[in-house]
Amino acid sequence: MNGEKRRESKKVANIMHRYEIDRPLAAILARVDWCCACGRAGDEVGGLAVDHDHDTGQVRGVLCHSCNTALGLLGESDDRINGLHAYMSVWRTVLRDCDDMDLAEFYINKLQRRKRECQKTQ
Repeated sequence: MNGEKRRESKKVANIMHRYEIDRPLAAILARVDWCCACGRAGDEVGGLAVDHDHDTGQVRGVLCHSCNTALGLLGESDDRINGLHAYMSVWRTVLRDCDDMDLAEFYINKLQRRKRECQKTQ
């Protein structure tokens, strides 16, 4: 067995052991060389990690460090992830190129109201 095949075989075995999955799935994960979220190549981002649900242990895919960290910081919450996406979408369409200060003021006031509503529910 040459060096490259040996490394791949060891990587598969490590994935199988760490995530308690079967060889075919581990072999597929070992061959993924891009982040399943952002699409960047593993060698561009300094490596990749197998992503899994910390509650169930179920493997979900392969992520770069940045995407994996972001997912963890957001508590793997669909609501928080979608909320952040909505926030960025609104910012891009409303405020980035906005010369209309009335519109910007409206948005700031809306954010402040939302903050007060969130504080009431905590």
